[in-house]
Amino acid sequence: MKRASATVEEHPKGSGKHRVRARIGGKLRTVASGLSLADATESADAYQLVRHETDLREGLTLKQFGEGFLERREKAGVRGIRVDRNRWKNYIEKDTIGSLAVATLVRRDVKEWLDRRVGLAYRTQICALNLLRVALSEAVDRELLDGVLALVELPG
Repeated sequence: MKRASATVEEHPKGSGKHRVRARIGGKLRTVASGLSLADATESADAYQLVRHETDLREGLTLKQFGEGFLERREKAGVRGIRVDRNRWKNYIEKDTIGSLAVATLVRRDVKEWLDRRVGLAYRTQICALNLLRVALSEAVDRELLDGVLALVELPG
C-alpha cells in the first residue's frame, strides 16, 4: 500500500506482521516494524501528516508569513496598518529577503537587506527595519524561527 512518502509492507515469509518504510535522506528506511496492518496503516498516515507539517513550517517564506502577520496586526487594531502593508510590499516582499524561508533567516540576511535600503531616507529605513523586527519577533514566538536574531542597527 503506497502513500506519498510512506509505504506499508508485509514482512517477508508471510508472518502477518507489517512494517512502514519511508524515503529519508534519499534512502529507504524502516520507520516502524512488527505491526498489524491497521497499526502500520495508522503509522504511515501519521508519518505523512508530520512530514507535511514539517515541510510547511520549513518552506514558509517571509512573503507568505507577512500576509498572515499583517492580517493579525490589522485585527489587533494596530494604527497605520495601511502604511505597514505598503512598507511590507515595497521593502520586504519585493526584495530577495521576501523569497527566503523564515526558518533559514540569519542576521546576515537582515544586514544585507538593510544594505540594499541605503538610498532611502533615514526615517524610512528605521520604519522598515522596525516592521521587519516585529515580524521576526512574532516568527520566533510562533516557533517558525529558531532563537532570536541579534538586533541589526542602522549606521549613524
